[in-house]
Amino acid sequence: MILPLLLHLNEYIRRRKFFFLLLSLGEILLIVLYGSRGSLLCLGVFVILNLFYSIKSKVKQVLIIGLLFLFGCCYSIYKDQIGGAILNYLSSKNYYSRTLILLFQDEVTDLSGREVIWRKSKELLFEKPVLGWGVGGEIVPLSRASGHEDDESVTTTHNGWLELMLNHGIIVGLIIGLFFVLSIIRVRNIRDYYYRDLMFVFYSAFMTTTMTVGDGYLVKPGVWMYLFLFFASFKKERTRC
Repeated sequence: MILPLLLHLNEYIRRRKFFFLLLSLGEILLIVLYGSRGSLLCLGVFVILNLFYSIKSKVKQVLIIGLLFLFGCCYSIYKDQIGGAILNYLSSKNYYSRTLILLFQDEVTDLSGREVIWRKSKELLFEKPVLGWGVGGEIVPLSRASGHEDDESVTTTHNGWLELMLNHGIIVGLIIGLFFVLSIIRVRNIRDYYYRDLMFVFYSAFMTTTMTVGDGYLVKPGVWMYLFLFFASFKKERTRC
């Protein structure tokens, strides 16, 4: 759901057509009702990237930041009333949104058991800190530690930084992780804004959760599609020159 949302939202930002705004709002509503908190994190990263890279006017940037700050203040003051009204209405319609419940109960950062996996991942990391366990080598011991003894149920680190360090060792893993996170700076040198927007979308949709709370980079095709866009951008710019 997050990928079509970001594509439609990007179309609205570029073309200012009400249809794309309406479509995006509907998709955001579906994510809030049925989706995960990770999708909201992706949406937030996408908005921030567009704010600082796509909107050139400093006045507009300040205005948007001011509106977001005002919204945050209003939410902090009236959170209980707003949350209670929304949850009561949804309950009357037989809708259940775990994301909204966690949000209004100040538990939106609840890790859903990931802290246990992260603790075991750190233990495995310090067993082989220099060379790591190899690509995918941590899956079996991590799965066994999580109580998954059969071959069909596996556990991943649910954190890109930990996975990279487990795969390649602490130093190499940190270097690759920094490259993944900072690679979006590359868009500063891309003049084709259609291409740049596509990098924004794939970075926000896939790299964000991969490096924080989602499944690893090995099982996300979107990560590799983003990396393809990143490396292909160098050839694209040379061709233009």
